[in-house]
Amino acid sequence: HLEYVGEIENGMPNGNGESINYTNGEKFSGEFKHGMPIYGTGFSSDGSKYVGQLAAGKKHGQGTITFQNGLTYVGLFNYGKFDGNGILTFPDGAKYVGEFKDDNQNGQGTLTRPDGTTHVGQFKNGKANGHGTLTFPDGEKHEGEFKNGLMNGQGSIILASGSTYVGMIKDDRKHGRGTYTWNDGKKYVGEYNFNLRHGWGTYTWPNGNKYVGEYVDGVRHGSGTFFKSNGDKYVGKFKNGRFHGQGKYTFTDGGKFVGEFISDKPWNVTEYLKDGTITGKYLNGKWK
Repeated sequence: HLEYVGEIENGMPNGNGESINYTNGEKFSGEFKHGMPIYGTGFSSDGSKYVGQLAAGKKHGQGTITFQNGLTYVGLFNYGKFDGNGILTFPDGAKYVGEFKDDNQNGQGTLTRPDGTTHVGQFKNGKANGHGTLTFPDGEKHEGEFKNGLMNGQGSIILASGSTYVGMIKDDRKHGRGTYTWNDGKKYVGEYNFNLRHGWGTYTWPNGNKYVGEYVDGVRHGSGTFFKSNGDKYVGKFKNGRFHGQGKYTFTDGGKFVGEFISDKPWNVTEYLKDGTITGKYLNGKWK
């Protein structure tokens, strides 16, 4: 049963008072109007404590609720639900400051984790969703589109080292077409498959070397062209990052090796001068 001790007007609680529900153990102490609590402190059967405004017997307006597990919300309520601007502090020390709707983080906000990682952007049902910026304690920064808490779509990653990636991202990983620029000047423009260079791409080195061709699981593999900074060029097959299979290596003087290469070495090839004259052959890796 319910017990009330306090001020009464027209037979109803009105003014300061205290109510106790002996059935579920809930207590409320504060201000009443026309029989209903409008401001005060309440203890619920689940162990939570609420301090703030109420309407129609529900948390409504500005208030603070602390749950038994340590979760705390300070902000606006709409008939019992988090709704409007507020601050949600988690038991582990993480904190969300921003917009709420239907008891959850919905709208623009900032989530700060205990390790100092911050996410500033749009949230939906408690997860990063929409445009946002994720910044790590070491300075690494991810900016772009998020879905269900993970980066998905067009985005950019700036590492603490200064290396950068701009392109498509899937579930926080480089996936699709993108450009990766290393802090030492190396650059890759092409396709990725879950963080690995995979598909067609162009890789350039600061010394002028360049590769244009296929990648498999992060290494040059398949058909491609390797341009050396001295002007030499290899066009042909690659395996595990090396010239391997049928190819043509052209020197700056116009001479060339044509045939089969194995692990970067001419294996079964014919050597030609610029004018097409044959000067010799490699058979099984040996000059004949």
